[in-house]
Amino acid sequence: MRAIKEAEVDLTEHTGFQDAHRQIGRFLEEVHMRKRIPSALGYLTPMELESQWLTQRAAAQVII
Repeated sequence: MRAIKEAEVDLTEHTGFQDAHRQIGRFLEEVHMRKRIPSALGYLTPMELESQWLTQRAAAQVII
């Protein structure tokens, strides 16, 4: 949440609630999920981690 506040909320002038909602949604989808690489996720983006998890899950189901 800190990254969202520092990178989007504090650096952007929003014209109102609807604009803030739209811009924060865009930030979450385009930056947070696809570009940000937190150490807590093994330096993977959330999208990369999800993809890796789905691949491992599919491989485990084939074995069963």
